Amino acid sequence: MEIKRETDIDYVRFNLRLLHLTVEKYHNIINDLDKNNILYSFRKIENNINILINLEEIQNTNILVDLINNITDKCDIYISIRSTYDHGGLDVPKNILDIIRALKCDLNFSFFIS
Repeated sequence: MEIKRETDIDYVRFNLRLLHLTVEKYHNIINDLDKNNILYSFRKIENNINILINLEEIQNTNILVDLINNITDKCDIYISIRSTYDHGGLDVPKNILDIIRALKCDLNFSFFIS
């Protein structure tokens, strides 16, 4: 997502992180993500796998929430912000707020001033 400021643009990314998945849970969730055309990336760390799901294009939050609730409760919403400003605000889109409320997951921010 891009936020236009007076003289520049902020870049914001909204992701759902699924942390410390077993290989079996990983295969279960990616099959469902692929079936529903949900964008994701993953990283294997030792015997665990972390999945990052791009939330910006997800409109039907119920599908994603049902998938996640059936797989794991170790997740969080990760919002990364790249900006030239050291002040300002951010409106979180309704679909992201719906996911946060439904999953009752943690919310984490990463802020980078460029």
